[in-house]
Amino acid sequence: CPPCGAVEPPPRPSKATPCPESRAAAPCPDPPPCPTPAPAAPPQCPPAAQASAAPAFGFGAAVDIRLTQHFYLYDDPEMTLLHVGKKCERWGMQDPDIAFLEAARKHPMRTKNVDEAAFFVISIPATSLYDCAPRAKKGDDSAYNDYMVKALRKLVSSKAWTKTQGRRHVWMLFDWKYMSWTDHRWKRIPDDEKRGPLADHKKLLRHVTFITYENWHTHPATCEAYSAAFNNYCKPRRDFDWLPFEYWGCSVVVPYAVAPSKGPALDFDSWMRRQKVLYYRNDMKRIYYWNATEVRRKPMELKNLPDVSIGPATETKEFQQGLYKSKFCLVTRGDTPSSHKMFDAIMQLCVPVIISDLFDRIAKPFPTLLAWDTFTLSIPEADFMKDPKHAVAFLWTLSRGEMRRLHGALKEARRVLDWRAPGSLAAEATLVSALDTCIPEQPWQVRIGPPD
Repeated sequence: CPPCGAVEPPPRPSKATPCPESRAAAPCPDPPPCPTPAPAAPPQCPPAAQASAAPAFGFGAAVDIRLTQHFYLYDDPEMTLLHVGKKCERWGMQDPDIAFLEAARKHPMRTKNVDEAAFFVISIPATSLYDCAPRAKKGDDSAYNDYMVKALRKLVSSKAWTKTQGRRHVWMLFDWKYMSWTDHRWKRIPDDEKRGPLADHKKLLRHVTFITYENWHTHPATCEAYSAAFNNYCKPRRDFDWLPFEYWGCSVVVPYAVAPSKGPALDFDSWMRRQKVLYYRNDMKRIYYWNATEVRRKPMELKNLPDVSIGPATETKEFQQGLYKSKFCLVTRGDTPSSHKMFDAIMQLCVPVIISDLFDRIAKPFPTLLAWDTFTLSIPEADFMKDPKHAVAFLWTLSRGEMRRLHGALKEARRVLDWRAPGSLAAEATLVSALDTCIPEQPWQVRIGPPD
């Protein structure tokens, strides 16, 4: 009979049901009229309302990821601002907000019934809007501010917002200029007296979940509950004296969006033929915050090792080709624990070798969904800074079997961490992670695991 996935598969034949005269597959042999069905029932097609088919994660990089609760996506034109995007070539090219919202619009678990939704997705693409808002001159943000003021007024006057006061709402704001430590300077989310009690944007967003690039766990409720007991946790006197990082309710860490690329060959044999063992590029003239300058320059001591490509920054195309030709890529921390280098490497199936002690706790996307230790390698910063050659020597000693496991797991993880990968699950994982980690007042109905 036609395989699972046909639009309207005919009933499976049995002893009591003769084969139809016309079907998509070859006609049944005669005699016998039909084969005897196997004792076990064959797999059934997934329900039409199911989320996108989950991949088989044979290397343990991730669980099968499917959202099974309904969400509401705001669709007012003054919030979606699609008319701005139609006039801008940069729309959605620098950050993942547009890719996420487009996937959410098409998602089978989206509902237009506010009362049916477990959570709510704010559709204001603020980051891409800032890139594309018209400007009479450089630095003129008046058009951006006008769009944002109108969009936020629509939001707070809606039934969904009135019902929840921002709870169970998620909003992608993927830019460091929205964070607490730069908010006072950039003012990307405008205050507005006409919002009444929510005129102050920090009050407006106190209960909202941000989809962003790091989670420092210094949200207002967290700080109120724990900071005093844990030696002023949210306002340390040294190291991170710019904390608290957040002024919103909860954070979901998601991948950076990287520059478009043709993409690598996926098979292991092609990967094993890559010419370089280790790759690293960085702007060696730039000064970084949080003592990261030394960390980013230390890899230059590796440039004389065999089969490496280590050097200063290059153009995007050349940079991507270097990743594509290498098995392992160094990912050093930058001004904060996360780095664009991580997702550039993953896109080209270059196994990340992480030099960032706080990445695991602060900057790891989808920590409840991905087993990061199956497709990345980590070196403590102190070990790398003490003797970088000694720290990376193990990369040359890995067996073919170990590299096959890393490659297979990375190939699986890439589908979750690359917004532009074929069949990307990044948006699906974002929705599942938001519900899994930031909507505690809802019963857990997130499907995590293999299909039934």
